[in-house]
Amino acid sequence: MLVELISRAALEDLAGTTAFQRGAQYLAGGAVGRLRVTNDKITARVEGTETYQVELRDGGGDLAYDCTCPRAADGYFCKHCVAVGLAWLADNSAVPKSGAASGKKKQRDPVRDIKAYLTAQAPETLIDLVLDATQRDERLYQSLLLKAERRGGGGNVANAFRRAIDDATRIHGFVDWREVRTYAGNIDQVADSLAELLKPDTAATLVELAEYAIEQVENSLEQVDDSNGEIGGIACRLGELHLKACTMARPDPAALAERLFRFETTLPFGLCSFDAITYRNALGKEGLRHYRELAEAEWRKLKPRAAKDKYDAHRSRVTRIMERLAEASGDVEELVAIKSRDLSSCYSYLDIAEIWTKAKQPDKALEWAERGLKAFPKHPDNRLRDFLVAAYLKRKRNDEALQLTWIQFDERPFLEHYKKLHDVAGKL
Repeated sequence: MLVELISRAALEDLAGTTAFQRGAQYLAGGAVGRLRVTNDKITARVEGTETYQVELRDGGGDLAYDCTCPRAADGYFCKHCVAVGLAWLADNSAVPKSGAASGKKKQRDPVRDIKAYLTAQAPETLIDLVLDATQRDERLYQSLLLKAERRGGGGNVANAFRRAIDDATRIHGFVDWREVRTYAGNIDQVADSLAELLKPDTAATLVELAEYAIEQVENSLEQVDDSNGEIGGIACRLGELHLKACTMARPDPAALAERLFRFETTLPFGLCSFDAITYRNALGKEGLRHYRELAEAEWRKLKPRAAKDKYDAHRSRVTRIMERLAEASGDVEELVAIKSRDLSSCYSYLDIAEIWTKAKQPDKALEWAERGLKAFPKHPDNRLRDFLVAAYLKRKRNDEALQLTWIQFDERPFLEHYKKLHDVAGKL
């Protein structure tokens, strides 16, 4: 409980003396506003160099905190958090633990007071209050506008959503970490509105709009500092909405397969999964077959990768699609054939060896592992060597197992390799 986690001593211990004193000055100067307490969580706004949003909460026995300032972004308990903690203590200092039994008034609940006031108002007054709020809150304005467009029906609904998506994703210059929360909030609001379209009569519209939103978010992300993953999280949410809408609306399977394949192979960041296995229920047999045809046609254009070849993002995506299709079909031979088109590293051979091991084909696994060792005699992968050591020990090829382990220790006489050598020697 917060009452057990927040005290002046605890705040000073978390922040340090200097930050604690600055936080106390902020509180004394009236910088803390909109202090709210709900479900063991405190939120408030602190006016500093900018307006910062602060949250304090019970993190499972420790005081967890968030603030939109740079200091908190670096992991520190900042002066703004101190100010909010002290403000909460000040509000609670006049409220005894025994509550009403002491004869003193209980702490007021601002949210309850506001709710009681609104309940007593006429509809016209409530409308005026909401319209006034939309003048200051862009998210509220956009949310209500989209609800109004939906109520009106017609072709304007999709156009209204596209405009909202464009407005939310439009950027002017680079969006740094200080601005990304606002940017993410605008997109999140549009996602909230899109989620309301997940109904049988509007699911087809949602499919189209979710695709448009995902493309817009992906294309804007190069100009956004999303190191905290806020935008990526929203994009994944849009992807989940798209999948559910496709399953509900059942669009033309061939057309859907073409769009999914294009998204999976061309979107710059690939934040959402558009592979056929994820969408198998929406695609059906016809859609899955067409998706595979598209993948195989693109796969045939790719030459086997050599060690000297540079990384190719498109190749990597098409390869992963082919691997997923093979894994889903359970065709080990096909999966190995796909993997064997890229033997540019020693690990590639180990990957195939492990596939054969999982398929209970130990001889084929050993063959591929030994091929990998021969293909990269100067730059072997110790993980491949370890695989071979285990295989040799099972076959009582003890000398070969010990030799491969000794080579690792000889190359790098570290404790880790000595322990490995000692372990193998003990099994002989």
